[in-house]
Amino acid sequence: MRGAEATAAMNRAASGGRQRLRRRFPKGIALVWASVMILVMLLMVGLGIDMGKLAYNVHQLQNAADAAALAGAQVVRSDPGRARDLALQLALANRAEGLPVEIDRNDDNDEAGDLVLGYWHQNTQVFTATSGNYNAVKVVARRTDAAHGPVAMIFGRLIGIHTADLSRQAIATCSSSTGPGILSLYAGISEIGLEFQGTPTVICEDGCVQVNSKYPYACAANGRRGREALICEAVNVCGDPGADAIEDPLRDEPRPGTAGGTPGPEVYNTPRTQNGATLHPGYYPNGLKFTGHATYTLLPGVYILGDGLDIKGKVTVNAYYCQFYIAGGSVDFAATATVNISPPGDNPAHWVDGEPVIDGALGVSLWQADGNTATAKMTGTTSGDGIKGCLYFPKNSVEVGGTNFAAGEQLIAHQVLVFGTGDVRIRYDGRNSGVAPGRSILVR
Repeated sequence: MRGAEATAAMNRAASGGRQRLRRRFPKGIALVWASVMILVMLLMVGLGIDMGKLAYNVHQLQNAADAAALAGAQVVRSDPGRARDLALQLALANRAEGLPVEIDRNDDNDEAGDLVLGYWHQNTQVFTATSGNYNAVKVVARRTDAAHGPVAMIFGRLIGIHTADLSRQAIATCSSSTGPGILSLYAGISEIGLEFQGTPTVICEDGCVQVNSKYPYACAANGRRGREALICEAVNVCGDPGADAIEDPLRDEPRPGTAGGTPGPEVYNTPRTQNGATLHPGYYPNGLKFTGHATYTLLPGVYILGDGLDIKGKVTVNAYYCQFYIAGGSVDFAATATVNISPPGDNPAHWVDGEPVIDGALGVSLWQADGNTATAKMTGTTSGDGIKGCLYFPKNSVEVGGTNFAAGEQLIAHQVLVFGTGDVRIRYDGRNSGVAPGRSILVR
């Protein structure tokens, strides 16, 4: 009996436990939890749809800003008013949330406006709103209360988010200019076109820097890609997407003299080193070397040098309206000197319509022959006017350095190396512009 009673007691206890469990977990709780989870999942899916909608509209606004900035930048140098017109037209040609993208014309050029004209500083990668000298356009495309209203949310309303303000920005710069202040002609795929060694600064005023090389390191600084040393209107490297080469603008100009002669009858078979003198244009088979503390005066004309041009030491060289044609040897300029070299085109005797002739052969002050591939080296600290005109080295490399070294109004060379820690300055004046295709590129 005691065993039966014990068994019955255990059964009663178990039954009571099941009843307590049933009271703790009432029937239907799974359905409630399932409903809650379904609602949460639906809300998450809905918010995902809203996020996708926002991302799509952001993409559309970015397309509109990119297109408007590129269109405006293409003509901003030559016609700022038309740049604004084109930017507005291209923005309206794009849609966001099914509506044309409207941007404010901002004729006052408020830097907080939708359409701002300004200057893109290549070396610092900074855009500044300016009142002139434009080379870039900034566009902000918006969907806000002031521009067709913000984007409406679909499911976000369930959690109190009814709309979202969106805006996207683009900056494009005009990569063409009045022409190249520096033109590196090498157009292959295996060598550097423009190289920097050390920490020099190249200041190319009012012109662009054109590198025709398609080598991945076409423009390199200390063994890596780098353009930080350049202060100029634009940098065009043919390895970049969309960049085009500029042909040698002087390739068809007649070369001075003949293989062994002069433009005139005079041949000056004198020692290469002059000890202070007044020199006349003609053919110098032994070349010219100016050194010491002497003063040299060169009469206007063309000097054909059979064995190079050296300028060394604290000399004074007055070579107004002169052209040095380096038929043989090299240019070796390493001086702390007073130098005044200007090309024949600056001579009033050659002016046209009251203006100097800067294009073509008359605008060249240093010219190395096509068959002469000796490297030219120019460095130093100079006073006076420095070297003016075009420095033309079509088939050879040029190495340039020094402190505030004036490398003329234009430097055209097969390849260019800039070295040292000082400034190299080129004051481009529009000469020999070549075929510089008008184009614009996005920079931000």
